Amino acid sequence: MALTTKFLLLVISLLCSVDAYKILVVISLPGRSHGILGEGLVRHLTNAGHEVTYITPFPPKNPPNNTKVIDVSDNNKTFKGDLLNLQNMMSKRADINSMYVMIDVCLEVLRSTVANHNVQNMLRDPTQKFDVVISEWLYAELYAGFAAVYDCPLIWFLTVEPHWMVLRLIDEATNPAYSTDVLAKYLSTPLSFVQRLGSLYDRIYTYYLYHSFVYNTEEEIYNKYMVPHVNSQKYTPLDVLRYNASLMLGNSHVSLGEASSLPQSYKPIGGYHIERDVKPLPDNIKKIMDDAKHGVIYFSMGSNLKSRDFPEELKKKLLKFLGGLNQTVIWKFEEELPNRPSNVHIVSWAPQQSILGVNLN
Repeated sequence: MALTTKFLLLVISLLCSVDAYKILVVISLPGRSHGILGEGLVRHLTNAGHEVTYITPFPPKNPPNNTKVIDVSDNNKTFKGDLLNLQNMMSKRADINSMYVMIDVCLEVLRSTVANHNVQNMLRDPTQKFDVVISEWLYAELYAGFAAVYDCPLIWFLTVEPHWMVLRLIDEATNPAYSTDVLAKYLSTPLSFVQRLGSLYDRIYTYYLYHSFVYNTEEEIYNKYMVPHVNSQKYTPLDVLRYNASLMLGNSHVSLGEASSLPQSYKPIGGYHIERDVKPLPDNIKKIMDDAKHGVIYFSMGSNLKSRDFPEELKKKLLKFLGGLNQTVIWKFEEELPNRPSNVHIVSWAPQQSILGVNLN
């Protein structure tokens, strides 16, 4: 009897030690690569037993049982037009590297997300509670408002290498005199005196841009769409909330980026989205790779850019160059190409992880 009692006490103590949380995950940029990163987060959290509410423009067809999906697929409208057209990017008619362009697009995504009727229905639900919010950083900190609505901790999620604009939210900005990052004009150190002046100027200019434009726009969106759902006794200005994060998760790894000093509250988790069990190749791609005698080159412009937007002359030159290689080429392309060399194979969609996971002997 005593043994049974001890066993029951052990089981109860183990049950009490299980920490399952209700987590709000906000990954709202309508880029498929961002969607893949969001799905990776949700997969790990749900596998660990947590209950996840997932705000996404790419609602999964078969979400896990402990996942509730908030559909913001209307966000895809913000990427319509010529912004991600390769010809426009190559001719500089569309400059995706421009801070103005990125801020403008991201602010529209932020506004579209919190104004979405599905998100507003969630915010209006008085029974909805969360233990923590995990939010993607999108050149602005509006989503810190979710932590205010639900009175819970905030974790920022970064899709790229850590840089000064995000590190200032959890610690302090890096010194522009001797550090560089993915947003910097100069990509290697040490910097010359002129380069240090240029880095300082860029930093001052960005601060001015944010304080004169971004913060005011954010505050306007926050006050209109989020503040009405915040407990009036716990109202906190957005300019305070942006610095209240408890942690930052980054899609980075020290072996792949610039060596820099990082605070303990930044945790690199690069590669987390890669599934352990690689899915088998489709039969058509498997046959191409099995028949390759000199190895395989996989060519893709990613999920946002379209190869069909290459100028016609460039398409011809690429085909000529690829056709001169001994390797078999798998090119993710949205349409068939005329006069295609025999070693070049066009696929409209390709399982990238499965292709890269194949061991060719």
